[in-house]
Amino acid sequence: MQIATDPHFRTVVLDDHFQNPTTLNANALKPGRYYVRMKVEFGSFNTDWSPPVFFKYHLPPEPQPTAKASEAALKSKAGALAPPFSPGTSFSSHGAENGANG
Repeated sequence: MQIATDPHFRTVVLDDHFQNPTTLNANALKPGRYYVRMKVEFGSFNTDWSPPVFFKYHLPPEPQPTAKASEAALKSKAGALAPPFSPGTSFSSHGAENGANG
C-alpha cells in the first residue's frame, strides 16, 4: 500500500507491506488530502498498482462540553445554582449586581 499527497505518487508519505489486514496509525498523517493505491504480492504473483483513490484526513472535532461539565463551570464562576436555574437554562443579566433587580 502506498499513500501520497499527489495522484501521480511523486510524494509518497507511506509505503508499507502488510501480511494481515491492519489499521493505519493516524499519527502517520497530517490533516489534508491524500491518495492511496494498493497491489498484491503473493509469492511469484504480483499485480499492478490499483487506480489511486483520494481521501481527506481531518482531526476529529473538539469535544463539546457536557451538561455536567457546563454545570461545574457555572458553579465555579457563579457559585451554586439555585432553582429555577439549572444546566441548559438561559438567562440574561441587566445590571443585577449586588442583589439589585434589573
